[in-house]
Amino acid sequence: MKNSFKKMCSMSLTTSLILMVVGFLILIFPQVILSLISYILGGIVLVNGALTILRYFKENNANIWNFDLAYGLLCSVLALVIIFNPNAIVSIIPLILGIWMMISSIFKIQYSLNLRTYHSDKWTLTLGLAILTLICGVLLTVNPFKGAVTMTKIIGIFIIVYSIIDIIECMTLKKSLNKIVDIIDI
Repeated sequence: MKNSFKKMCSMSLTTSLILMVVGFLILIFPQVILSLISYILGGIVLVNGALTILRYFKENNANIWNFDLAYGLLCSVLALVIIFNPNAIVSIIPLILGIWMMISSIFKIQYSLNLRTYHSDKWTLTLGLAILTLICGVLLTVNPFKGAVTMTKIIGIFIIVYSIIDIIECMTLKKSLNKIVDIIDI
């Protein structure tokens, strides 16, 4: 039992250390990571488009409702746009997130003002958070690439924090198990 736990613990520590390195790479080089993600996404879409075009010609479909060729060509063109302009896809995600945040915060501003009419003491907190969310949404919409870089850095920080917590948990479990095994062996 002790040997299997040691193997599991060493595997967990190794995984945590690898994740920590990945987290630092994401934190230090967010633009490179975002470009890499765009290239991978573009490659996947390109392969999908090429396979769809091949399927169209392989099956030699005369079916009037078969749009595999058009779908494959559209996927291939989209993939090439993503591959040759990786910042385009990176900018779209924060733009959509920013628009969603603005719409959501506008509704929450209205909600907070409705709370005020019912003499709720929570309306000011709700209003303040909604305005803060609105500002963040505007900033993401105005400069989506910088927003993507910031979000990527935050993900890197979360990965680093997770790996540190995992290492601490593993060490704590290891100490606890050693005490339990010593008690059982007596």
